[in-house]
Amino acid sequence: MMDTTITSPFRIAPSVYAGAIMRLWLKRWWWTVAILPSLSIALAFYLSDIKYLLLAFVMICLVIPPLLLIIYYYYALDPRARVNIPPHTIECSNETITITFIADRQPIPESDSYTSDEINTEAPPPPVTINLTNIYQLRHSNGYIIISLDKSHMAPFILIPYSAFQTPEQLRQFISMIK
Repeated sequence: MMDTTITSPFRIAPSVYAGAIMRLWLKRWWWTVAILPSLSIALAFYLSDIKYLLLAFVMICLVIPPLLLIIYYYYALDPRARVNIPPHTIECSNETITITFIADRQPIPESDSYTSDEINTEAPPPPVTINLTNIYQLRHSNGYIIISLDKSHMAPFILIPYSAFQTPEQLRQFISMIK
């Protein structure tokens, strides 16, 4: 058995990452989102006044979505969590996880000073190393491994798709090294 395992290069779509944050947050705090509309609906039935029903509708459609967006930005912009979005590989040894970023070879968007034919040649950020003793929890969700980086309920986490591993054996080895 090898003492390291490495994933294929991958990137997590921001929408997938946002969905993971929302699932984890709503799993625990769903009641904070549901309490005001529920109270408003209860008042609408108790007082037989449609204004409270409309108020619940406004909260559900216009108030709650921006609040959830704020929650996304709060958790997604943690420096330890930002490693998920750029293209990268993850290498796990017996002591550390190393996240190595790959140069993004996408065209630069057009602007006054650039043409779309030019290529983004920015150097990738330096590799990030995480000691395995700093990992708090390992979970599985919808074909992804979620690695929590501290004890807090909504700790920054690393999201790794099962498809990043070339074989199921590599996936099993990776999980056994982290546990």
